[in-house]
Amino acid sequence: MKRVLQISDPHFGTEKPLVLQALRELAHTLAPELVVLSGDITQRARTRQFANARRFIDSLGVTHVLSIPGNHDIPLFNVLGRVFNPYKGYKQFFWGKP
Repeated sequence: MKRVLQISDPHFGTEKPLVLQALRELAHTLAPELVVLSGDITQRARTRQFANARRFIDSLGVTHVLSIPGNHDIPLFNVLGRVFNPYKGYKQFFWGKP
């Protein structure tokens, strides 16, 4: 049977190191074939938050990742970015990644 690990609403930018460590240990124990990262990957769609999220997901050692952005993954305070390129940060770190 194939295993899937779903992580929903991690809100990087507000993450807790002990929770990340527990998730990392769970992923290594379960050895899923797929991680589904669903919604609100970041708290405020900042580059550093996306980079930290990507680093964490890569640290799980899972070959396949399906990521789905949420409303927190588009800029809140950058109005021009929100209108003209709302998924810039998401695309930079998650679009087309293995």
